[in-house]
Amino acid sequence: MYLITIDNQKSVTSTIKVMPSFSISFKLFFFLLFFASSHAFSSKTIPSREAEALLKWKASLPSNTQTLLSSLWGGSNHCNWTGITCNNAGSVTKMVLREYELKLRGTLHNLNFFYFPNLIWLQLRNNSFYGSIPSHIGNLSNLNFLDLSYNNFSGNIPLEITLLESLYLISLSDNSIIGSIPREIGRLSTTSYIYFMRNNLAGPIPIEILNLTKLHDLDLSHNNLFGSIPSDIGRLSSLSILFLNQNHLTGTIPTSIGDLQNLSQFMLIENRLNGSIPKEIGMMDN
Repeated sequence: MYLITIDNQKSVTSTIKVMPSFSISFKLFFFLLFFASSHAFSSKTIPSREAEALLKWKASLPSNTQTLLSSLWGGSNHCNWTGITCNNAGSVTKMVLREYELKLRGTLHNLNFFYFPNLIWLQLRNNSFYGSIPSHIGNLSNLNFLDLSYNNFSGNIPLEITLLESLYLISLSDNSIIGSIPREIGRLSTTSYIYFMRNNLAGPIPIEILNLTKLHDLDLSHNNLFGSIPSDIGRLSSLSILFLNQNHLTGTIPTSIGDLQNLSQFMLIENRLNGSIPKEIGMMDN
């Protein structure tokens, strides 16, 4: 109820001026309330979606693997499941499922990586996973560590892996992966360790790999790679380990290998190289 007199112009003017201010404050209050509620809702749903995604994946796996995971993943809180690590908000940051006596089997196609925005470590080493590496692995934009070695993965290296620009280590060794090493691997500028040995990779060593100046270990051995060793391989000045043995590489050994002054282990055996051993190799400190 408002009491406004006609001859009190100041009161009328004052009332008219106050009401817009009140309206703006009222709208601002509800905007902030909505924003806070939305943010809280979003934060709460990430862990629940992750748990649902893990259970859905488990349900898609062979029965013996489901039984094993059921024994490892007991209770309602997925952060307490074996092999699962969460941050303080309850979101999954690590998934380490490796080297169990009864190896896990199945594919990764029903593991929806989109629901794991905070995953930084994925290690499924030494199991019996098979099928191709799914393209949606590219959704793991914060991933630092990817180890899928010692499994039965097949198919090509998905291009989407090269979108994981935070990768520090990538190991796909000891699988049955075919095709070529994608040129887009040059995007992985933060990567220090690449292990692709013992697969069925073919094609040349992409020259774009020379963009990875932080590389410490590069193991491409036991594949079907052909073509020449990149002539400017000396640009990889941080290399400590370089294994290119057991391939079909041709041409000469680049003299720029002598620039790899941090190199401590180096293998080129069982290729089709020709020419002489560069004198620069004999001048290396290590």
